[in-house]
Parts: sequence; structure tokens; C-alpha cells
Amino acid sequence: MSAIMKGLFVFINIFLVANALSQSLIDELKRTTQEIGLACAQSEKATDADIELLMGHNSPTSHAGKCTVACVMKKMNILTPDGKFGEGYTEWLDKAKADDPDFYNTLENMYKECEKKVTIHDDHCETALEIAACGKQKPVRLELRTCLIKVIIN
Repeated sequence: MSAIMKGLFVFINIFLVANALSQSLIDELKRTTQEIGLACAQSEKATDADIELLMGHNSPTSHAGKCTVACVMKKMNILTPDGKFGEGYTEWLDKAKADDPDFYNTLENMYKECEKKVTIHDDHCETALEIAACGKQKPVRLELRTCLIKVIIN
């Protein structure tokens, strides 16, 4: 695993610690995300440059980088195999809902908002990138930030 790939997983881990979910749920999602992310980066032949862009909160520009995002989303059922919105990683989401309903509701609201805005493309990699971009949009991101701040203060 390259240094950049390791950095990607460190970035994912830092984000996950910033909420009030139980440590076991955080650990479960870290493990799953790391396994899926590594497998997808390898199967889609993402370059270190692709991973570096993702770590910097930027969209990958190569098709392999975009398809790495799609691969992760498909494996986590955010994107269905035919390139439409999926139900998400429901097994984990159900546990998160029981553990922290506010955090779960924020994620659900983000999902619904993005489902309205995102165009489903023939190229699933483009759809995945658009979904990721939606999550970075200010109104959607603000809602998640508000939820995380509330959780950190409590």
C-alpha cells in the first residue's frame, strides 16, 4: 500500500472520530471503509494522484479515480449496480440510527437532498462523482457540520 493510500485511510479515520457514535460502530465503519477503499483503488487502478486528490477533498480527474469512487459507493450500496441511488450500507446505518438518531437523520436528509439534485448518468463513475460533489455543497455540508458541532459540544 502506498503512502498516499495509507494517508487516505488516516483521513477517513479522522472524520469518523468526529461524531458521537459508539467506538464499536466507528471501528466497524473504519474497517469496512478501509477494506473497500483499498480493494476499489486496486481494482480500478487508481493512481497515487487520484488518491491524493480525494484526500484533499477534490474530485479525481481520471476515469480510474472517478470509478474508484463509484466502486466504493456500489460496495456500500450508496450506488446500485445499475448506477442509481441505493439504500446505503443499511446494516451499519440501522445501528447508527439506534446509537445517534440526530447523526442518522442528518445523513438521511443529505441523501434525500442529493437524490433530488444528482443526474443519473450512463457512466456510473460520473454519477458517483456527482453524488460526492453534492455532499460537498454548502447547504448540505452545513447541516452535517451543525450536527457534528452539536455532538462534539454535548
